[in-house]
Amino acid sequence: MSDALFSSEFEPADTRYLWRLWFADLLDLATSVLLGWGALRAMDVDRTPGTLVVAGVVTWLLMSAAGGLSGWTLWRGVMSLRLVVDGSAPGLGRGLFRAVLLPVDLVISPFLQRRYCDRLQKVQPEAVPPFTKSGSAAWAGRASGW
Repeated sequence: MSDALFSSEFEPADTRYLWRLWFADLLDLATSVLLGWGALRAMDVDRTPGTLVVAGVVTWLLMSAAGGLSGWTLWRGVMSLRLVVDGSAPGLGRGLFRAVLLPVDLVISPFLQRRYCDRLQKVQPEAVPPFTKSGSAAWAGRASGW
């Protein structure tokens, strides 16, 4: 009996880049918490547990909105990944919706080996070659008009 019956030549992008995207999303979430803490410290606001949570959530929503508009975040750029929907950036609505669903996706995806919340939104990662005009250097060079 041939193994071709149970194999597949097609692997969805969300499973192909599962761990790179999972690690990038985890680092983006941790970065937003640290930036929220830093913003409270810079404003010299009393850092109670409640204000720390609010600052982290607000920073996370802002980072997700920016990631939805461009498809890039800092850590996705480092991992040479970009989120796309039909070849373009996901948009503000999907970025904010993804911000709400991402903690759930971070918990379940290591066990299920799928990004179900991303599939629900039809968002998928796209690998971009590093240090090319269309690569991860491009996300840093967008402001220069590349």
